[in-house]
Amino acid sequence: MPTPNVGIIDGGDILVYVKIATVWTPVAHCTECSIQNSTEVRSRSTKDTGRFDQKRAGKQGTTISVSALATYDSYNYFDLRALQLAGTEVVLKYSGRPAADVASGKAVIAEATGDKYETGSFIITSVERNDAKDADSTMTASFENSGPVTIGTAPAV
Repeated sequence: MPTPNVGIIDGGDILVYVKIATVWTPVAHCTECSIQNSTEVRSRSTKDTGRFDQKRAGKQGTTISVSALATYDSYNYFDLRALQLAGTEVVLKYSGRPAADVASGKAVIAEATGDKYETGSFIITSVERNDAKDADSTMTASFENSGPVTIGTAPAV
């Protein structure tokens, strides 16, 4: 039975995927991605707490950001911009790369059975494109969760 990967994660092996129908499609030509999870903290102060507030966890949020080279023909800027204009929620997965990417030399380590990933529904909060002279065109996109974000486990392939 395959086991999950161990050791330090190679950032180049992580991608942001958008679920299109039933297929997980990576944002093409990704150069960087990040995930930020936050919890709002509620303070409670009464005559009984004295000088120290009590803290309680409040709302939770997740923001995913992706930077990529802009392309004409892959899932990228124009696809995400169209979804943003339509106000469409997207289902994202922040996870490792498939074995085919290792075979083709695009990744060092593939997602293995038992590896963890995060997934949920998100709203596209920004899509930006930068077109500098004598440089590759780049794009960035940011997503904020709309509902719960869950930690999943990669199934056996």
